[in-house]
Amino acid sequence: MVLGIFFLLPFILLTDVQASGSDADQCARCHHEVVNNAIGKPFVHQPVLVSQCDNCHCPQAKTQAPTTTLTQEKIDWFGKDFTPRHNHWFELPQGMAGQELYLSSYETDAKVETRIELPLLAQAKEITAQATAPEISGLDVIEVKRGVFLSARIQWHTSTPSQTSCLYGEENASAPNQLEEQSWGQEHEVVLHGLVANRIYHFRAVAIDLADRKSISPEITFSTGKFFVKDGGNAVLPGNSVPLNIAADLWRHNDRLLVHLQSKGDVTLKIGRLKNDSAITTVSEHPPLV
Repeated sequence: MVLGIFFLLPFILLTDVQASGSDADQCARCHHEVVNNAIGKPFVHQPVLVSQCDNCHCPQAKTQAPTTTLTQEKIDWFGKDFTPRHNHWFELPQGMAGQELYLSSYETDAKVETRIELPLLAQAKEITAQATAPEISGLDVIEVKRGVFLSARIQWHTSTPSQTSCLYGEENASAPNQLEEQSWGQEHEVVLHGLVANRIYHFRAVAIDLADRKSISPEITFSTGKFFVKDGGNAVLPGNSVPLNIAADLWRHNDRLLVHLQSKGDVTLKIGRLKNDSAITTVSEHPPLV
């Protein structure tokens, strides 16, 4: 008798879910095969039993406005940064100020796509020719650890948006051992892989801004004699899905233009523009909640 109740319990609870009329129950109306597969099983995912699909999944019909159908054929994707962060910098093609920018982001469990209108060129922050080269500060080794390879994670800050690289080596911070960070920004991080244990390494950071002004930091050393993680580092960790709510501002020097895209949480970003003679249709990912 007890065993029979045990096997019937998921069916009873799932029946209650279907009759609850909650927002999360909308998932079961489209994904009914998931619910049917769960019925009668001795172990059922707890959020399913209590109609809380949105504990693990993003209910897009509830949190996202109708999205734009973006395909490789319609959009020229010219920039990407697959490191989750809330500040992204990209150099724009000429003539993009005031135009629509298309965004694509892979969240925790779904791809989110949208488009925004960029500020006008007159609203861009000017990087003047009289300004000094970017100042490098906060250069530090945040972590030394052993995984598949022994690695070190290094972070630093630049006073203006820059592209940066790290020069490192056992004898000195020389150019042959150079790791470049391709994306623009003011907060920078690189991970050095394939290091050797119990060695002393030297490194420098190099920064080049939009006006091609270059700065090189003083040389600093670190040891791989022990593993550590410092508190207060800016390590990017996987987190919960966040709505793709992006604010944009522009930086310029002569005819070069940078866009700074800031989100409320850590996201990856791919950006693009509409190709010539391409039509974009707006659709809803799910039926509306009623």
